[in-house]
Amino acid sequence: MKTIHVGLMMVLCSLSTFSCDPSKTIEGNGTTAALSNASELLSQYNQNLLEYQQGELLSGTVDFQNYDDSLLLIHIDSASSDGEEIVYQLQIDSQYELETTTWEDAELLFLHENVIVTNNLDGTDYWFKLSSASAPDSLDVSEIDNTFEGYGLIRVAIPRESSGVSWSDPTTYAVKCKCQRDDVSDDNCTSGGRNATSCSVSNASGSCTVSCGDKYLGYACCEVDDTN
Repeated sequence: MKTIHVGLMMVLCSLSTFSCDPSKTIEGNGTTAALSNASELLSQYNQNLLEYQQGELLSGTVDFQNYDDSLLLIHIDSASSDGEEIVYQLQIDSQYELETTTWEDAELLFLHENVIVTNNLDGTDYWFKLSSASAPDSLDVSEIDNTFEGYGLIRVAIPRESSGVSWSDPTTYAVKCKCQRDDVSDDNCTSGGRNATSCSVSNASGSCTVSCGDKYLGYACCEVDDTN
């Protein structure tokens, strides 16, 4: 099992097209981070897209956690998230173990197939992406150290007042999105299903959306879990 130590270490990384070496630590100098032009990146990405297709830029406290060797969780507590807790999930093939940690002052850019997070205190950048996704246009790509690749990228929004729901335990979510293997039948998909590469679902208990990698042999599935 590979382990990537994600702490408040002095690491300078920007984005590239190859995966990081999880055993590698690089000393940084706190220079400009990858999201120095985040507003420009978001504006270019959102051009000509419908509202539900657009990305988002959030600032706040970011928590990282590995869940059950199958998901990397990125949770942001942001004043601009309209009374919701936002959790991004990267479905993985047990390639990484993400050490639980918190960045108190961070910026996060979500572009459906990419999530880029910068620690404003030391310039550390992390890139969570679909393995089939390329770097966003106008992003300066060089000397990547911390890239996490997976086959499904999920965004979940949970009302802060939700009872019995914990962002760190996806089994408690009332709405669930995932990339499902073709050899596993799932008849509970509210949206998505066979041949779907993305889907979304929402109700009073929250919302979620998922994008599946082009090379993933499966389908997108979104459902409302009435048991929660």
